Amino acid sequence: MAEEPPLIAQIPVDLFVSRKRSGLTRGDLTFRDPSDNIVFAVDDRSSSRVILDRTGLSIISIARNPNGVWSGSRVDGGETKDPIFTAEKRLHRPRSRKEVDVVVVGGCEFKIRGSPFQRSCTIYRGDSVVAQPLASLTENCKDKRYGVPDGEEGHMHG
Repeated sequence: MAEEPPLIAQIPVDLFVSRKRSGLTRGDLTFRDPSDNIVFAVDDRSSSRVILDRTGLSIISIARNPNGVWSGSRVDGGETKDPIFTAEKRLHRPRSRKEVDVVVVGGCEFKIRGSPFQRSCTIYRGDSVVAQPLASLTENCKDKRYGVPDGEEGHMHG
């Protein structure tokens, strides 16, 4: 019997996140690699959000539950299947910093911290940084570049 691939895997590339690209409809969000190829896109024109792969196929459906918690489920053949994660947002005043607690099926937990006004965030797993904006490369750009720590030293790819 073949083993299932792990849900959590390191992505060994930088991703550029953008809402303002020619050819995108209002509300769509893209994640591109350094060669400007689409890796993922988010379609949020309906009550739920759908993450699409580079070919445009739905891979994850994200919907808000009545209790305010968001949940993401795998999509296979157009049908919503197994749950993958839940996410709950908190707002910390007075600095208006948002924090999102993400719990992946299987027990892995992440915390996303950032400011909606600066359009940047850092993703943590425990006390370790998992991904963060590479500020020096994005200060005057429409896109945000996010890097993944390289090895245990916490150096960034790119």
